[in-house]
Amino acid sequence: MNAATFLLAWSTGAFAFVDCEVRTVGGPTLARATVLVEGSRIRRVGPDATVPAGTQKISCDGRVLTPGLIEPDTDLGLVEIGLEPLSNDADVQVGDDPVRASLRARDAADPRSTLVGVARRQGVTSVVIVPRAGLVTGQAAWMDLVGVRSIHVDDAVSGPAGLVVNHTEDGAQFAGMSRLVAFAHLREFLDDAKTFVSNRSAYVRRSLYAMPWSRLDLEAAAEVVRRRQPLLVRVHRAADIVAVLDWARSSRLDLVLLGVSEGWMVADQIAEAGVPVVVNPFANLPFHFEARHARSDNATILDRAGVQVMLSSSASHRAGTLRFRAGTAVREGLDPDRALAAITRIPAQVFGRPDLGVIEAGATANLVLWTGDPFEPASHADVVMVRGEMQPVKSRQTALAEHHMRRLGLEDSR
Repeated sequence: MNAATFLLAWSTGAFAFVDCEVRTVGGPTLARATVLVEGSRIRRVGPDATVPAGTQKISCDGRVLTPGLIEPDTDLGLVEIGLEPLSNDADVQVGDDPVRASLRARDAADPRSTLVGVARRQGVTSVVIVPRAGLVTGQAAWMDLVGVRSIHVDDAVSGPAGLVVNHTEDGAQFAGMSRLVAFAHLREFLDDAKTFVSNRSAYVRRSLYAMPWSRLDLEAAAEVVRRRQPLLVRVHRAADIVAVLDWARSSRLDLVLLGVSEGWMVADQIAEAGVPVVVNPFANLPFHFEARHARSDNATILDRAGVQVMLSSSASHRAGTLRFRAGTAVREGLDPDRALAAITRIPAQVFGRPDLGVIEAGATANLVLWTGDPFEPASHADVVMVRGEMQPVKSRQTALAEHHMRRLGLEDSR
């Protein structure tokens, strides 16, 4: 029985990670430190933390302990098989309507998806689920990657975490193939939402002018207008990024930019606006006309300009590659501590989860113990904890591999 299997038998209780290299993210890295966990919370952190009697000890032997990784832009939980429409709720087709603000990712997200185990065994413990289709694609959701045995599995998904706009070439397909038409739709929709907020009783009495949006669409946009939720805008071209920044500033919207392949070209303007971004470090080729100037050190340039940078795979089946993407950003000049913050503390703060993404007293115990440096492909997650509960570090793929190795009479050496 390996260490992970043994730990799963404990499930919950009081734990002590002993003799760890603790990358707190919120503070300095601690050598040979102890992290005490009681229930779902971290209680104490430090080299001098005493372990109470009855606490179950996990010996790190100097290995790296980090917060659980957070994937801030994925459709994991909405997609099982991308090319099978009945198992793909991320790219839902609703006629030609460009505005689908009322669609909520949390309504269809599946915390028991087979892809959850794939991502979790690579240290991902939380994700932001983003619907894809349309110009206004719907409302994002937050999901913790808890195991099926967890008492929390049915409340793993929460939100909304923001309203999503797809201001890209793909999004323009829903608006006459034109950025001009797309922006006109966006301005009209948000302006109507402001009118709806200030004249809701008149809307109910049907004494307002006719609006081409449903009540549920307007209710979703109202949360953005009231600045209770951010507007998540997927955008790549530098000119489009500037246009979105100007619009958000004049409309007094809280903005998060997704994609930003050409963000490095306007990094100073993004930093001046104080807008956080989500970047895919693998997006270093001109995959569309709007990303002609994509480059591999995009995240580094944005970070050095003072932008809050988050890193992402922007995918469901590749969410587990998040740490490799962070390693790629490090290779391209991003400071390793900043890269770790970009997949832990920063997305937690941006999406209103300040108790996650750090290792400190009082934080939620989402923790990963690594066999080596988490950015190294040869390393892997040995122990994964979500909300203070030990989680499986296996997936459907590993179960299939073990099954066929047994059939062939081969010993599993992993």
